[in-house]
Amino acid sequence: MRRVIRRTAMVLVAICVALAGTTVLSSPAQAAYRPIVKTGAAVGVNSDGRLEAFVTSDVGVIWHIWQNPGGGWSEWDNLRMPSGAGAFGPKRPAVARNKDGRLEVFAVADNGHLYHIWQNPGGGWSNWESLGSGFGWANVAVAGNKDGRLEVFAVRDGQLVHRWQNPGGGWSGWANLGGSLHAETWPVVGVNADGRLELFVIGTNGRLSRNFQLAVNGTSGWSGWYSMGGDLVTGANEGPAVGRNADGRLEVFANSTDGTLRHIWQTSPNGGWSGWGTVGEGAGFPIVGRNADGRLEIVAVEGRAVVHNYQTNGRWSGWSNVGSVLAAMNRPAIASNPDGRLEIFQQHIVDGRSEIHHIYQVAPNSGWSNWSHLEAG
Repeated sequence: MRRVIRRTAMVLVAICVALAGTTVLSSPAQAAYRPIVKTGAAVGVNSDGRLEAFVTSDVGVIWHIWQNPGGGWSEWDNLRMPSGAGAFGPKRPAVARNKDGRLEVFAVADNGHLYHIWQNPGGGWSNWESLGSGFGWANVAVAGNKDGRLEVFAVRDGQLVHRWQNPGGGWSGWANLGGSLHAETWPVVGVNADGRLELFVIGTNGRLSRNFQLAVNGTSGWSGWYSMGGDLVTGANEGPAVGRNADGRLEVFANSTDGTLRHIWQTSPNGGWSGWGTVGEGAGFPIVGRNADGRLEIVAVEGRAVVHNYQTNGRWSGWSNVGSVLAAMNRPAIASNPDGRLEIFQQHIVDGRSEIHHIYQVAPNSGWSNWSHLEAG
C-alpha cells in the first residue's frame, strides 16, 4: 500500500513539473448574473444621456443596470432593502431625474410604505426612506415640474394622492386629488408645452379623466377632475398612455371596450381637446415613445408579441411585430438614447425564466436590432 501511495505521489509531482511554464486554460467564464424578475422595467435617463433600468426580482429586491460611458451595459446590481419593509411588491418601481441630474426611484413594499432612494451627488446611492404608508399594491407615477422639483402620484383608498419636493428642500405632506379609482389603476403624467403637469387616469366608470396644474410648478393648485369619456377598459394595471407631439400637443391612448385602441389629442399646445379617434385594433399595455424626428410610436403587447404602431405621413402605420416573437408579458418600457434612437425593454419568459430583454433602433427613426438579454457587455 505504501508503494502505491509513493508511486501516486511521484506521478503527481511529474505532472506538476511537466505543467511548469505551461499555460493552463481556465474554465469558460461564467455568464453575468441576470435577475429573475417579477415586474417590467422602469427606465431613467442619467444627466449624460445614459439609460438605466430598474426591476423588481422574484424575491422582492430592486435591481438596476446602466449603460457604461464607453458603451455596453454594466453588470446588474441590487439596491438592498429598507429595514422592516419585507420585500418590494408586484408593481414595478418608478424613476425620474432630479434637477441636478440625479436619478430617484420610488417603489411600494410589502408593508404598504412608499419608499424612495436617490443617487448621491458624489456617486452611489442613499438609503431607502419612507414617504408614507397605506398604499397596498399601488402603481406609482412620478414627473418633474418645470423648475425640476419631483412630484409623485399614487392611488390610496381609491383616490389619487400626491406629494412633491418643496422649493427649499425636503418633501411636502400628502395631498388628496380625489377621484374614484381601482386600487391598482395606472396613473400617467404628461407635461404640457408650458411645463404644467397633467394627470390621466381611467376611473371605475370606464371614462378617461384628466386633472391639470392651473399654473406652472403647481403654484395655484389643480383643476379638479374632468371626464373625457371613452368607454375604456378598466381593472388592475389598466391605464392610459400619454405622449407629446413634436409641436408640444399631448396625445392620450387607451384600449376601448369595443376592442380598439382609441386616442384623443390636444388641438393646440396646452389646451383644447379633440374627440376620440381610433388608431386600430386594441393591444395590451400600450406605452408611447417619440422618435428623433418627433413622430410618436406606440408599443404594446399582442398575444406573445411586442408590437408597434407609429405616425407616418399624418396617419398611423398599423400594428407590426418589433423583432422576433417571444413570451412577452407586462407593460413594456421605452426610452430615447442620446442620439434619439428608441430602446424598448420588455419582460419575457425564455426557457422558463422571466427576464428583461431589450431591442433598439439601429438608426434614429427606423430599423430595429434583434431582441437580446439585458446584461453586462
